[in-house]
Amino acid sequence: VCFQPGHTACSCTAYPFQLRSSTTIMSTSAEKRVAETLTATEDAAPMPTSTVITKQFADMSWPESSLLIPHEPLRMYFARFNKITEAGIDSKWKASLFFQNFETFYQVVHHHHDAEEKVFFPFLQTKANMPEKCQAQHADLMKQLDEVLAFKAKFEALTPDDKSFGELSGELNTLFSKLRTDMEAHLAEEERIVPAILAEHFTKAEHDAMVDTIIKSAGLTGNKVFLPMILWSMERWGGTRAMAEFLPMLPAPIKLMNHMWWTPAHLSNFEANMLAMERNEEPTGSAQCSVM
Repeated sequence: VCFQPGHTACSCTAYPFQLRSSTTIMSTSAEKRVAETLTATEDAAPMPTSTVITKQFADMSWPESSLLIPHEPLRMYFARFNKITEAGIDSKWKASLFFQNFETFYQVVHHHHDAEEKVFFPFLQTKANMPEKCQAQHADLMKQLDEVLAFKAKFEALTPDDKSFGELSGELNTLFSKLRTDMEAHLAEEERIVPAILAEHFTKAEHDAMVDTIIKSAGLTGNKVFLPMILWSMERWGGTRAMAEFLPMLPAPIKLMNHMWWTPAHLSNFEANMLAMERNEEPTGSAQCSVM
């Protein structure tokens, strides 16, 4: 995506992107709103949303912070989606943006569960007993995610002035609220169990090698959709110190693609959509160009 002023449809990759400190003039009003929101939260003290790990990053052990890297973006975005469903999906444009973003988020949750089941949990089980219920809960959560996604076709069938928006929106909110509650409970349970296992049985070097396996197993598709969310949330729960420790773990090609394409695209598409729904402001147009 090109963010340079006047570059409305090109493959320029010169944008000097930074997550929060981006003050470069952006090319669309949606992108400007994203920049304003990121800047407005810059001075907030970084704290996790976890109900289990409730300390600042500087006071966390590495087993605690490790689990928050994938968990915090899930929790933060589930909360934001839920606030949107609580406010109501009362128009065609909002329904379109909601499910456009939710389809992306669905991929993120799937990739996370896949990484746990194929890499993380087997890694833990080489030296400790991992409760089976942690993995077993994934199937029910994905079933609920599928049920939310099924509402896309229901909303698409409505006409712009259909009086069924309110009823359908209420049904979606009831379902999504339960999904969020169940997901938060699942994440909290893992956060009560896993850090102790890591601390007792594994070294940080062993853990870091496992994380490298997860990053590689996600492939370009998995990293493209999840990494920008990880970094977006990390600044909010861990601040610059957490970022400084995490970024060196990423392979150079992944860092480059994220810096040049993935995170800029995340801000101009996913984040712009979220803000439009949260502010109930229908987008008037877009000046985006897709790359990678």
